[in-house]
Amino acid sequence: MGEYKVYACHSDKKFVLPAHRRFGYTLAMIYTLGKTGRSSRRQAWIPARSVWRRARLGAGKNAWPAALVLLALLAGCQQAGGPAPNPSAAIPPASQAAPAPQTEESAAETVAVIDAGRTESVLAWQDGLLLSDMDSASILYHRDGVTETWFGPEAGLHSPTGMAVQGHWLFVADRDRVAVLDLEDPQAPLQEIRFGGERGVNDVAVADGVLYTTVTGTGHIYKTGLAGAAQPADAVPELWLSLPGPNGIAVADGAAYIASISPDYHSVRPENVIYRVGDLQQPAAEAVAGIKPGQYDGVALSEDGGTLYVSDWNTASVTALDLATGQVQTVYQEDGIGPADLDVAGDRLYLPDLNGSRVLVIPLESG
Repeated sequence: MGEYKVYACHSDKKFVLPAHRRFGYTLAMIYTLGKTGRSSRRQAWIPARSVWRRARLGAGKNAWPAALVLLALLAGCQQAGGPAPNPSAAIPPASQAAPAPQTEESAAETVAVIDAGRTESVLAWQDGLLLSDMDSASILYHRDGVTETWFGPEAGLHSPTGMAVQGHWLFVADRDRVAVLDLEDPQAPLQEIRFGGERGVNDVAVADGVLYTTVTGTGHIYKTGLAGAAQPADAVPELWLSLPGPNGIAVADGAAYIASISPDYHSVRPENVIYRVGDLQQPAAEAVAGIKPGQYDGVALSEDGGTLYVSDWNTASVTALDLATGQVQTVYQEDGIGPADLDVAGDRLYLPDLNGSRVLVIPLESG
């Protein structure tokens, strides 16, 4: 018997609720019945047009176990006339702790959850979190259990992903450019840095007055010197390095770490690993030892620079690499999540789960 997934509702007898629709996606509860007989459930935003098509069971004689699950679900969904469930209410706020999945791979004991739309990137900043919400084309700020919109669609963003801050400037990878927003004056016009018509701008990092930008589709990484420019938009980017599918990037202490992902965002190729550039002035990339090929998204360094954290869609996990010893261990793993552009602050790791429309707050082991 294989694995069966049932896409069901929360408290209404219909599978698709208009109140749940977001830019062509629908919040669904996914119930999985594995071949061992164990079941699990999770929430995810999936394409609305495919919900009915995907809300089906396995074919043939092996479909009956999943059918029992579906009957039980529908029995609990017969409360007609009640209010449509609130998607955000189904996800606990950050102040409420939720148990980590009981997996052998998970090292986290208690994981908090932030409801943050389809956040692709998290950036710890001033005792809070900057969040790039792709669906609403907005930059959110979360602090003390409250999430507010700092830069909404009216700011002119298209599909924000990776972020970096220098001074009062927020740099945001935004499809075919880097958008520059003023954190001190949110009403100031958006500035932009473009890269000769390149599309697929994915992530950014700033170090020592230089902005580094990855373009996944073309394999290009640009550097833009900011120090001599009167305004960020006046800075001129130049090609810095070419790598297979550069995605997340972190720069610190004179070195850069770059995550590689296949441009089709699906396959895993031998060259899709984590790369290190040890000389920023004369860049030459080498694969980091101990990291197997994957679908790598985000990279982040611990505050002491001794540990590199990477997120991998292929294994639905976050891995920690001790840069001194080369030891690799899994920090968090949960089947079905979409681990995106993470960040680390103190003893907490912040992981966007694109599939679950949430941000996980994962405690890290001390020492």
